[in-house]
Amino acid sequence: MVKGRDTEPLSAKVNFSKNELLPYFEELRQRNPFPIVEEQLPIVLGVWVPIWSTIPFHDNLPGRIREQSYQIFHDDDYYANIARYAPGHESSFWKKVSSRLPAYDFMVMQKYEVRNNQWWIQNVGIFQAFRNREIPLSIDEADNWFTETVNAKVKPALQKGDLPEAPKARKFGQKYC
Repeated sequence: MVKGRDTEPLSAKVNFSKNELLPYFEELRQRNPFPIVEEQLPIVLGVWVPIWSTIPFHDNLPGRIREQSYQIFHDDDYYANIARYAPGHESSFWKKVSSRLPAYDFMVMQKYEVRNNQWWIQNVGIFQAFRNREIPLSIDEADNWFTETVNAKVKPALQKGDLPEAPKARKFGQKYC
């Protein structure tokens, strides 16, 4: 159902999820009631490769390479949405010009925890890097970048008090759309 729809504008994706996918979500929810959030933690750990996304930043920048977009959850309570952008990679005309430009890797990092059987998400930071577009951003490379950023930048800043200890958090309930 979602194959070929990932290039649609975000508003079309949201409408599609509300109008077409919501009945499926509701049916799945009835067949398999919402589990205890703590029991979800071991299941979400690892690297996820989206086949379809309504993550807003994915489509705000031009040239996202969909096969090099990841959501990574670690057991240290951090997760990241990472995407590679290489404007012009889709067009044979622009490929010649843009092949000399670097790729832009973009990461939105958040901290997660469970409170009162609900997900709590805290924004941590936005990180970016320019890299050789000829070398794909693999799952391992994305995971290594995420791990290195947490260990080299986020945790030391938190220990120094440079990051707020109690930033605004968003509570996520059972609704997915």
